[in-house]
Order: sequence, then C-alpha cells, then structure tokens
Amino acid sequence: MTKNPLAAARSGKSSATRARKEPTARNELQQEAHQQFKTPSRAEQLWHKRSGGGFVLFVEYYCGQPPSVIVSGTTDRQKKDGELPANITTKTDATTAETPTKGMSRAAQRRRKKRKRDNIEQEDNHEIISADGCRAKEEGSVSKVEGKAKNTIRRDEGRHRLLHNGQLIRVLESYMDNNQNASEMKVLGAEYEAFFTALSKPLPLTFRLRRGLNDTQVETLHQELGSLKFSSHVRPTNFDGNIFHAYRGLDKSSLPRVCPALKDFLNQHSQDGTIARQELGSMLPVWLLDKMGFFGQNRQDKRKQNSTLSSSPSSSLLSDSIIRVLDMCASPGSKSLQAAELIAELPCQGRVRANDINENRLKALQEAIHRSGVKQVDQIVRYVNVDASAYPIPKKESKKYQIVLCDVPCSGDGTARKDRHIIPNWFPRIGNSLHSIQVRILIRALECVAVDGVVSYSTCSLNPVEDEAVVAGALNELQNKKSVLKFELLEVPQSLCNGLILRPGVTDWRIADYLAGTSDADEEMGGEEETSPRLQWYESYEEAIADNMNGACRSMWPCIDKQLHHQQQQQQQHHQQQPAFGSLTKCLRLLPQDQDTGGFFVALIQRTS
Repeated sequence: MTKNPLAAARSGKSSATRARKEPTARNELQQEAHQQFKTPSRAEQLWHKRSGGGFVLFVEYYCGQPPSVIVSGTTDRQKKDGELPANITTKTDATTAETPTKGMSRAAQRRRKKRKRDNIEQEDNHEIISADGCRAKEEGSVSKVEGKAKNTIRRDEGRHRLLHNGQLIRVLESYMDNNQNASEMKVLGAEYEAFFTALSKPLPLTFRLRRGLNDTQVETLHQELGSLKFSSHVRPTNFDGNIFHAYRGLDKSSLPRVCPALKDFLNQHSQDGTIARQELGSMLPVWLLDKMGFFGQNRQDKRKQNSTLSSSPSSSLLSDSIIRVLDMCASPGSKSLQAAELIAELPCQGRVRANDINENRLKALQEAIHRSGVKQVDQIVRYVNVDASAYPIPKKESKKYQIVLCDVPCSGDGTARKDRHIIPNWFPRIGNSLHSIQVRILIRALECVAVDGVVSYSTCSLNPVEDEAVVAGALNELQNKKSVLKFELLEVPQSLCNGLILRPGVTDWRIADYLAGTSDADEEMGGEEETSPRLQWYESYEEAIADNMNGACRSMWPCIDKQLHHQQQQQQQHHQQQPAFGSLTKCLRLLPQDQDTGGFFVALIQRTS
C-alpha cells in the first residue's frame, strides 16, 4: 500500500518512495504534450531554426493578437501623468513626429529604419562605456591593456547589444511593410517597436535584499550599494527600495567585464543569505500577496492597508495559529524561499510545502534553500515529490492551505531576454500543448485552498492561451461541475503597487497553429527567397476541430468565457446569483517595455466559500 505522500514528506522520504513505487508519474506532464501534439521532425526543426522561422512565427502570432496583449494606450496616459519610472525610455514628441514615409520606396524606408536602429545601439554602447569609465576612474589609472579592451568593446558592442543581432526587429519591420492588414499596428507602431526592441536586449540584472534582516544590516547594504562604486550601475526601484535594478544595459553576462567588484559583492552576500538574485517577474506573486496582506497580517501597517480595501481579503487568516503555504511547482525554489522569509518574520508558526514532479529538481531545490542562510528555513520548508495536477487534497477544511502558489510549467516566451533559445525554436503549439495541463494544475490548486485563502496563478509567458484562457477555463470547469467551492478574481489596487506598472488582463485573444509542411521545409535552406512560415488561425473551437487541429480544447478560446458570462447573467436574473468570478481584466501583465524587465503574468484568485 502506497504511503500518503504528505506523511512521507514529513519524514523526509517522499522523493525516494514516490520514485520507486510510481516511476512513470514524474513524466506524465512532460509526455502528455507530445502525445497530444505531433512533434516536428528533426529536419523540420533544423530548417525552422536555420531559416529564422521561429522569429517569423513569434512576430506574426503576437502582432495578430488584439493590441492589448502586448501594447496598450495606458502607457501614453501614464507618461502624461508622470507615472512612469525614471528608467523607462519613451519617445519624445520630436522623435515620434518623424518625416512621413509616403512616397518613399520600401528600400529607402528600410535604410532609414536601419540608421535609426544603429543610432540606438550606439547610444546604448556609449552608456555602457561611460559606466565602465566611472569604474576605471574610481579604481585609478587604466592600463594600456584595459584601454585596448575598451576600444574593442566600442567596436563590437553595437553588434552584440541586440540579441540575435536584431533579427526580431528586422522581422517586425518586414511584417509591417508587407502586411496590408497591419494598419492598426502602424497607428501603434511605436508601442509595438518598443515591445520587440525590449525583447531584443539582454535582461538587466535584478536582485533584492532578503526579508528578516535587522536595521543595521539593511542600512549597511544600502550604503554600500549607494556608494559611487556601485551607484553608476544599479539603483533601487521606485516601487520597492529593497529591490535593485541594473541600468545602462548591465546584465548577467556583462557583469564580470563591466563591474567585477559588483559581481564579487553579490556572490558574497548571496552566500551569507542577505541578498537574493531574482528576476522581478519571479518576485511578483509573493510580493503582491504580501502587499495585499496575506503575509504578516499581524503587523499594524498591513491591517491599515487592508482596511482601505472594499473587500477585506484574508480576514480569517488573523485567527489562524499556523499559516500554511503550498508551492505547487516549486523548482527552482525562489518563490518558496521568498515565502519562507516572510513566514520567518511572523510571531505565529508557518509552513511552506514545496512540491515538484521531478525528483532531481526537487533535490537541487532543497540544496539551494538549505544554502540560502535564511533563518529557520529548514524548519519552515517541507518537500513533496508528486504530480501537481494530482496533488492530494486535504480531507479536513482546517488542513487546507491559506496560500497556494501555482507557477505552472509554460512556454517561457517572457524569458526570451534571458534564454536566447526561446524565440529561434518558437512554435505556437508549445503553448497550445501546455494549456490543458495548466488548467488541471490550477483546478487542483483551487481545490487545495482554504476558505478566504488565495491562489496565485502565474506564468513567465505572455501567451493568453497559457494565461487568461487557463484562469477562465479552470473557473468555468469548476462552475460547470456545480462545485460548492466559490471563487473570485482579486483586484490589486494601484495604490499598493507604489508605481509598479502592471497592465490589466485581456478578455479577447486568438488561437493559431503552425502546420508542419506548409512552409516547404525540404527546399533550399540557403536560398535568398525561402518560403516564409505562416500561421493557421482558428476563430472558434468548431473551426479547429473541422480542420483537425491537434490537441484543441474548448477552453482555449475566449468565447467560452463570453458564453458562460451570458449564462451567469441569465442565472442572476432568475435566481439572483452572483457570477462565479470577476472580469479577467483583474489579472495582471508585466510587459518588458514598461520597466525593462522580462514578461510575466499573475492572477490572484480568492476562495469565497
């Protein structure tokens, strides 16, 4: 008889026991996508990468979506109101009022765009060299070898500042020039260009001061980071003084060359448990939950903040002696550790249950958390090795979790600035294949949360089929089952974000697939006139089924959300019932062009009964 995985986890034997008795369970999520969707042949994958097909499909897919998926008019409004942080670069009126292109040939337009792009690259290069010059001035005289190295950087930096030598931007320009249906895009051309330009640059370095440090430690770290040696490279964000963001193009790969002293500083304080190197998107779920008061309700300032909200979330957590947190897909462990830091500050007891389906990843996660140096972390965090979509639901309501972190496996196109293999190998079927798995994981997370508790659903993807479609699909499925569990999407007040720009979720999106063989993959790969890959758009589930789209399920399309909303309105008229959940616009999108970050999606779902 198989042991209860939760009981086995308490004894520290969950990983080995689960691996021996159910060896196929760990691969279920990874194999299901390949079973539902036809995997491209090796020849097709090679052609796809060498021909730049991933760039073409990526641009066509996101440009074919409603504009609110990746751009929005809110940026212009915020710029007028002075809400944009200082590190966001926007086009001035003089820049946007360019000479009209009417009458110019396409070749002339491309040459002018290339000159403008080269000017941007030179400006970025000048900023980095200036930063390097500051470092040289502080450290004293510069040797001839260092001078030659800087000259080499000046010559080569322009080419290497943009990922893939700016191929994503060139594909965008070609798409806008050749697509006759891109008239709406051309009106918002500057915003589209800002989105794809941001994805074409390396991800800036980001880190935070860990929670639980005493005032002396925090003050010392701020003084060191604010010194002349480091202040020309990193500075605190405007929305949180303990989160630091690099500027002037400083990223992980350029850090040893541009500022080796900062690299040594970060390595030292990462080992002693005072600094955590973590992306802003990865910080976002726990950061928002803390701002909303789901962590540290005992603190007076949090109670004052929650008293201003129309609906007082997590009110029942005040009476709980133990705060239970479940991280459904915990690897690599940054969110589990972030939650453990907050729990370590509380006078009441708290536990974080870190789960991952892969045993090796779970072991690496356990070692990383143990090395973190966070106070009492070994007593706070427990580890489980089960399939997240089949996670054991606590039988007693009192044993359910007040907070469930659900950062599901995704296509990861929001991490394209960090992982350079994402866009060259991009297919729409990657996100499509993960949709049903993500829905099942979110449903199980919703079934594990306690009354008045909250589920944070998040992905590092900007694809609506992995984001809003999953949220709507999971809540709709529970509603269709006539479940006794009731949920609503929480709205995060702008006042709690302290200037952090988060776009609202979308209520409309499109579904596409790329059919193998439609681009003549067997033709010459080195020719000048290669057949460009094209997407197949499906406006409805019925249309996709009629065309034999692999893995299509009804919850991918936004129409099911509209249909259910209409049904709920009818039910409300006849039975005076409230809708099961609020608008998808309460979801939050972190776009890379707003604050020079990666892309991220998060939705906070509270159980109401």
